Amino acid sequence: MHNFETKYQAVIFGIMTNKDLSEDERSKIIADMMSEFKNTYPQLQDTATRQELSETELRLIKEIKEIDANLRKDIETVRLEIKEVDANLRKDIKEIDANLRKDIKNLDIKLSKEIETVRLDIKEVDANLRKEIKNLDIKLSKEIESVRLEIKDLDVKLTKEIGSVRLEIKDLDVKLTKEIAQSKTDILKWMFGMFVTFSGLFLAAAKYL
Repeated sequence: MHNFETKYQAVIFGIMTNKDLSEDERSKIIADMMSEFKNTYPQLQDTATRQELSETELRLIKEIKEIDANLRKDIETVRLEIKEVDANLRKDIKEIDANLRKDIKNLDIKLSKEIETVRLDIKEVDANLRKEIKNLDIKLSKEIESVRLEIKDLDVKLTKEIGSVRLEIKDLDVKLTKEIAQSKTDILKWMFGMFVTFSGLFLAAAKYL
C-alpha cells in the first residue's frame, strides 16, 4: 500500500511541477485520476476501510497543497530573481548606452578636431602650392623671354652672316666667272698657238715631200 501511494504521489508531483499546465488543468487532471483510480481498483474499497482511504486522501491533498505552496514560492522566487535580473540588465544597458553615447560624443569631438586640422593643413599646402606655381610661372616667363631675346639676337646675327656669305658667294661667283673666261681665253690662245705650230710643221713637211 505504501509503495502504491509513493508511485501515486510521484505522478501527482509530476503533474504539479508541469509548467505547461494551468491551475485549473492541474486540478482537473488530479480529480480525474482519483476518480479513475477508484473505478479501476474497486477491490481496494474492500481491503481498506473508509478511514484509511480518507487518511490517504487527506495526506495526498496535504502533500498536493505543500507541493503547490512550494511551487508558488519557487515561482515567486524565480519571478523576483527575473525581476532583479531584468532591473540589473536595464541598469547595465542604461550605463552601457550612457557610456557609448559619451564615447561617441568624445569621438565626434576628436574627429571634428582632426578634420579641422586636416582642413587647415590642406589649406596651407594649397596656399604653398599656389605660391610655388606663381613663382615658377614668373621664373619660366622670364626664362622664355630671355630665350626669345636670344633667338631674336641669333636671328639678326644669322641674317647678317647669311648676307655676308651671300656677298662672298656673289664675289666668288664673279671672280670664278672672270677666271673661267680668262681660262677660256688662255685655252683658245694655246689652241691657236698649237694650230699655228702644227700648221707650220705640216707645211714644212709638205715641202720635203
